[in-house]
Amino acid sequence: MANEQPVRMCLYCRKRSSKDELFRLVRSEDGRLIWDRTGKEQKRGYYLCKQRSCVQGILQSRKSAVRLKQEVTEQLTASLEKRYDSEESAGNLDEQ
Repeated sequence: MANEQPVRMCLYCRKRSSKDELFRLVRSEDGRLIWDRTGKEQKRGYYLCKQRSCVQGILQSRKSAVRLKQEVTEQLTASLEKRYDSEESAGNLDEQ
């Protein structure tokens, strides 16, 4: 039990997964959402599945904007999709 990863919920699909299976988003100093690549920023974190449907869906979802109290930028989703594509080509993702 000591090696279990903490479980978090995807902002878009609400599915629960371990932290290492999710992208972590945080609010930058200027209030924008950014991708926390290290997962160690000392800020409020929001989690998003490493699935194309969740990455693309958060951009179009009104519910996500309400939960975050701001709109999600295309620049953020583009960087997450790029990361998704690199992990997919390396075989590090499970298609669901």
